[in-house]
Amino acid sequence: MKSAVARFYWSHIPNAKSVLDVGCAVGDLGRYKPEGVTVHGLDLNVAALAQAQQYETAKEWDLDSTEPLPFQDAYFDAVVAKDILEHLQKPGRMLVEIRRVTRPGGIILASVI
Repeated sequence: MKSAVARFYWSHIPNAKSVLDVGCAVGDLGRYKPEGVTVHGLDLNVAALAQAQQYETAKEWDLDSTEPLPFQDAYFDAVVAKDILEHLQKPGRMLVEIRRVTRPGGIILASVI
């Protein structure tokens, strides 16, 4: 993700202090995060996660898992799911989990290719 793309996403979640980056890849959302923001990333690609961990708290996670996301209810101010839903077997299941971990009034920002 180029810095301009990251700025576009951050401009839509300007007040978020805790963000979940679903399908974080190499952690570019965290790389370009504003000061004072905590980003948690999830991805299945272990090699990409090694890079992501430089910028965000990144964890290996199968986004098609039937297990609940490893976060408490209403934990995040915002969740970003950039271009991942079209790759999932059951994207509705992930959306339910994303909603669960987003605080009331929080922002869910999702895009598809």
